[in-house]
Amino acid sequence: MEIDYPSIRMGLVFEDVRRRNHMNQEELAHRSGLNRTTISDIERDVNRPTLDSFIKLAFAYQMKPSELFQEIEKKTNLLDYQNKIEEEY
Repeated sequence: MEIDYPSIRMGLVFEDVRRRNHMNQEELAHRSGLNRTTISDIERDVNRPTLDSFIKLAFAYQMKPSELFQEIEKKTNLLDYQNKIEEEY
């Protein structure tokens, strides 16, 4: 059975965390070792971060990767997706 998932707007969470840390994209790029255009693409939901990029971003935000993922869970309806899956099965 296929479940239709709406897009998770993770990019908004990455941008929000960056702004709360008083960083622009250039500074985040420097701290994370990622390219500024990569960060822009992630924040605009053009591309999803790889696991490696996710970890680099978390450390650049001075967070544990699990804390960053919790931010995504809180600010998206990710848990609603889990409930939808459980209802289907």
